[in-house]
Amino acid sequence: MPYPTQIDRLQRRNVFRVGIPPDVIGVVEFFQPTTSTLWVGRVDDLSAGGCAIALRPEQAIGLDVGVMLSPVKLCIDGLADLSISMMIRNQRIISPSESVFGVEFVDLSPLHAQQLDRAVMRLQRMMLG
Repeated sequence: MPYPTQIDRLQRRNVFRVGIPPDVIGVVEFFQPTTSTLWVGRVDDLSAGGCAIALRPEQAIGLDVGVMLSPVKLCIDGLADLSISMMIRNQRIISPSESVFGVEFVDLSPLHAQQLDRAVMRLQRMMLG
């Protein structure tokens, strides 16, 4: 039996995730947990279960894995405009000027879950052209 020359680690997700196209504006607004300063971040990708948020380093202070952010205003260019709760699940430093946080939506109402599902499907159709 031949052995693989390379082993790749695959991520398994319960929900479909779609990137935000360059011509679509996706933002989140939240209060920084330790200073109560209002911050605005860019949404990099979206799913019905969470999203990736790009922030500057000074915005990342106090945003550790497991921190709950509530309320968070999530706006995706006419596709979604919601006030929800999120929990930080992971963090990646992309460059010295940007970090990306993976967040999970928490306690979504059925209406908000449906709106997010629709936004993801519309974004997918936009990407497919």
